[in-house]
Amino acid sequence: MNEFVSSRQSATQLLDLFRAVSINANGEIHYTDWPTTDSTSQYLGIILSNFITTTDYEIVHSGLIENNGWSWVIGKDIYLFYNGYLTQNIPINTDTKEWLGPIVKIGKAVSIHKILLYSSSLGVYGS
Repeated sequence: MNEFVSSRQSATQLLDLFRAVSINANGEIHYTDWPTTDSTSQYLGIILSNFITTTDYEIVHSGLIENNGWSWVIGKDIYLFYNGYLTQNIPINTDTKEWLGPIVKIGKAVSIHKILLYSSSLGVYGS
């Protein structure tokens, strides 16, 4: 059972479920374009489901969310990555060890298929 805070949002294109999205000035959602600071600062949440119209989505902002397709390491943090994907690796340049952009921690794995999603306003660590 999912326990979360969510809202209904619209997009101008079809989006995949369980990806991170941001909201633009027109109030439409799109994949979070990490490491673009504007996109990560407008991070909204994770797409949970779509409604009858194919471009209206339920976006989870915080709480527990489950996806049987995930395979997380329990207890590790979850970060935003490219094109709305999520990762448990801090996104850094492996050669220089420098951050590639704002590091945005959005949650923590509580099981291999479930994450505790933090509030959208938390977790930006710098650029």
